[in-house]
Amino acid sequence: MLGLNIWEKEPFYVFLMALFNFDKFKKKPTKLSNKNRKGSKAVAGGMRVNRNVSDKVRAHRDSRARKRAEYLSTLPKHPVKRFFYYWHPKHFAEYWFNRDGAIRALKIAGVSLAVLMILMLAVFAYFRKDLPKNITDLKTCSKGASTLYYDRTGQTLLWASSGDAECYPAKMENISPYLQKSVVASEDKDYYKHGGFSFAGVGRAFVNNLRGETTQGGSTITQQFVKNSLLTQERSFTRKLKELILSIELERSYSKSEILNAYLNEIPFGSVYYGAEAASKGYFEKSSKDLTLDEAALLTAIIPAPTYYSPYGKHADQLVARQHYILDEMVTQGYIKQSEADAAKKVDTLAKVSKSSDKYKDILAPHFVLEVQEKLEQTYTATIARKAGFKVITTLDLGFQKSLEDTIATAIPKLQRIGGDNMAAVLEDVDTAQVLALVGSRDFNYPGYGELDVANTPRSPGSSFKPYDYATLMAQNKDFGAGTTFYDVNTDFGGVPAYKPKDYDLREPGAMAMRAALGGSRNTPAIKANYIAGTQNVINQAKKMGLTSGTSCEPNCGLSSAIGDGSEVKLTEHVNAFTTFARMGKVKEQAYILKIEDKKGKVISEWKDTPGEQVLDPQIAYTINDMLSDSKASYFGTSYRLTNFRSALKTGTTNDRDNGWIMGYTPYLALGFWSGNHENKSMSTFTENILGPAWQSFMKKAHEGKAARDWTKPSQMKTVCINTATGYATSSGGKCDIFPDWYQPKSPNKTETAVIDSVSKKLATECTPALAKQTITGGGILSELPSSDPSYKRWMAPISARYGAAGGGAIPTEKDDVHKCDDVKPTVALSVAPIVGSPGKYSLTATTTDGTYPMSTVYFKIDGQILPGGSFDATSQSSPYEYTYTASEASTKTIVVEVVDQGMYQGTDSTETTFVVSSIQRSNSTVATVTNFVTTSFKPKKKN
Repeated sequence: MLGLNIWEKEPFYVFLMALFNFDKFKKKPTKLSNKNRKGSKAVAGGMRVNRNVSDKVRAHRDSRARKRAEYLSTLPKHPVKRFFYYWHPKHFAEYWFNRDGAIRALKIAGVSLAVLMILMLAVFAYFRKDLPKNITDLKTCSKGASTLYYDRTGQTLLWASSGDAECYPAKMENISPYLQKSVVASEDKDYYKHGGFSFAGVGRAFVNNLRGETTQGGSTITQQFVKNSLLTQERSFTRKLKELILSIELERSYSKSEILNAYLNEIPFGSVYYGAEAASKGYFEKSSKDLTLDEAALLTAIIPAPTYYSPYGKHADQLVARQHYILDEMVTQGYIKQSEADAAKKVDTLAKVSKSSDKYKDILAPHFVLEVQEKLEQTYTATIARKAGFKVITTLDLGFQKSLEDTIATAIPKLQRIGGDNMAAVLEDVDTAQVLALVGSRDFNYPGYGELDVANTPRSPGSSFKPYDYATLMAQNKDFGAGTTFYDVNTDFGGVPAYKPKDYDLREPGAMAMRAALGGSRNTPAIKANYIAGTQNVINQAKKMGLTSGTSCEPNCGLSSAIGDGSEVKLTEHVNAFTTFARMGKVKEQAYILKIEDKKGKVISEWKDTPGEQVLDPQIAYTINDMLSDSKASYFGTSYRLTNFRSALKTGTTNDRDNGWIMGYTPYLALGFWSGNHENKSMSTFTENILGPAWQSFMKKAHEGKAARDWTKPSQMKTVCINTATGYATSSGGKCDIFPDWYQPKSPNKTETAVIDSVSKKLATECTPALAKQTITGGGILSELPSSDPSYKRWMAPISARYGAAGGGAIPTEKDDVHKCDDVKPTVALSVAPIVGSPGKYSLTATTTDGTYPMSTVYFKIDGQILPGGSFDATSQSSPYEYTYTASEASTKTIVVEVVDQGMYQGTDSTETTFVVSSIQRSNSTVATVTNFVTTSFKPKKKN
């Protein structure tokens, strides 16, 4: 049996006794003699136990073992339950912060560290076996394989991105210290501290990748060099491990100066330039050792995204901003003084950049190709996009591209005669949203501004923005459709100072349907639509439809953005949003690339069509398509349209006439043109007569051989007849138009009608001039706004003055007492004379004579159309009225001048004139008449 002595509690001895059952392992207590009592202690029965050192140790062990046994008796018996018991919040501190827990934690940590070291060595050995065995040669100028860009057939090469790459290795002493310091400050501020890689950089890239944010590659200069020179360009976790391994070895084999020198000789700086020496010679026509501080900072600013930050591209302002940021970083890191940075910022470095364009030798459709390259860089990084040997099959139709370039080349001389000098155009396939052609400027090689891609540079859209106003209005408010009445009268929209926009012709046509307002490009109705829909709602709707970058005025856009004033958009995105109308409200992402193959011919990316996302109700989309393709509602009628295909067109001109647009589409194709001056100077007149024929000429050829196609009208749409003067639905007369199925017609309480005089607001008589006569109903008018709206009173004041009160108004009983049958009408005499020394320019002069009433408006017309800028406010100007007309081509025109006085009487005069451009020839026949004004179907030509 086991004994009961204290020493028998020791685990080791207990184990031996249990195993062998030896009683000899027992010890019997020894009696103490009196002489040995010193240092001993009395026990039960008067006996003393020797308390020497070994006994004390044994007693301590026994006590500890007894306490441990007691503690273990409180724990779960099952090992799994006991494991979770240790980690329970109630017992965690009790166990892991005592002696047993600490010992166990140390054991776990030791084993884990050993396993981790073994695992790291294994990983290192596994990946190292496939890496270059010898990295004793720092290769530079390893330009790699060219990325090849093809048209949509895959047969015609558009450009080889690095086929003509330039690279000139330079020793460190021949590279400007400014460039060395700016690169370190910008690309790797801890370059001289780390051993090849940055834990912070790797961690940041890992987190960003997990979050789906911008992909980040090597964060150190060493890693970037390894990635670009020693490894393939695959994007994977294993390549990142290989990059880290080689970076560490590279740092052990070379000095920091040698690695930086190799990096500066290898890194791409945009265009065809690889390395600091090639970039310095290409951009500044000097050796890299002679770079100034501002030049060095600009080159460094290009490195992260060479195409995006190209000094020749559309982001030059952002390049300068990054240059300034790098200069500030150099100050912060102690490389330069603040005074040096300030002086460098004052230098216009972009003005120093060489304007040579031969770096893009043999490139076809250059602006399109460079846009594709930029999109590649956004996905694969700049180095991979340029040097990975990709074969990129683009969406470009080379036939359309050449035709579009020729169309612009033909139009440029006409544009130059009115003060413009540049054009851009984008063609998109409606079904697929593929960009089939893109011309960014008049000529890529044109000195000064040819390389600027205006198609992707934000510009003010003018009235071409108005379709978004009306589409959003119908989406936000169920009381509107193509036939809804708008009151085009001078309106105070509030604000300080008050916003009171006018149209170029200074007219107030009054009540008109939405169809006529959009077709006539009237300003006031469009601004009202924007107000009712909500300005930001309009912009958000446009974004959903494809105007993804939005407008430049955000987040503080005002009502003027309704007519494209004070905001800017990209032509490429504008065209894409218009194709959403053509697709009956379905948006598709604009596509530039059909397929990408690696240098081995493996397809790594391929475009696939999608059904698109419905972002606009089909009924609304159809309404916009129907209105924009209605030649009867449009101010330019059937001009510029296709005869065999429905064609929707919208023009746009900014207030200062520095931007001219025409946006149009059919069920097949969407084409948008921009025109203007590269210095943003105003043109002398509007550009419809140039852009319209250009649009028609191109689209006519582009649709040859295509079968007839139209937009399908949604079956649930309804037709409602509206009394345009009142806005109420009517069962007899009025104008009938299409409305979405949710529209609920509103009828007046009374149906009695009467013709009133708009000047006196009384019943018209036989003496009332035709222009002053208005037909009203007993129900009054249907207000555009509810009476609770803050703008209600401001909007209603001019409407009520002209048409009477809103809702339930009574028909007047008194007769017009303002006009008399013997009133004297105004007269006008017209003369036309060529301007000496200016071939093709003519002076039109109108001399007026007041009748009974003071003169109100004078305007010139040619062939029934009011000339742009040819309307004069006679209340603030006096006779004679002069207008300079520029003839774009030899022709015979009928010139008419019309005057209207404040009593609404009209006088006219006309002449037929033959215009020539190269020499002055004139024959005319003048017929002077004075008649009552007869209302015409004139549609104003342009908004300002």
